Amino acid sequence: MIWNIVVGVIIFVGLVGAVLLAKKQIANPCEGCSGCTPIKLEEKKLEGVIVMKKKFHVKGMTCSNCYNIVESSINQINGLRAKINGKKREVIVKGIREFSEDEINQVLKNHGFSL
Repeated sequence: MIWNIVVGVIIFVGLVGAVLLAKKQIANPCEGCSGCTPIKLEEKKLEGVIVMKKKFHVKGMTCSNCYNIVESSINQINGLRAKINGKKREVIVKGIREFSEDEINQVLKNHGFSL
């Protein structure tokens, strides 16, 4: 009788551990971007007057490496500068020219993210 209880407790603890591990993986799956190693990016400077500023929520950003990929991808677009707000999972894009959500989304799709 006591062995049945011990085995039951061991099975229960194992199941709880498996569920907690699965929840952690779902909440922060970093395999898609190759890891969570933060890299400090140099802030892009824009030459000219900022004429447009927009905030976008980015789907798929799960870690600091994702933030760097999104920011550097947008910063490669001529006339635009991106800054990530990791807590809100959003990017703030400023431009010295007009830009569209579609333009940003297209660049992000090339890296597995979307707006």
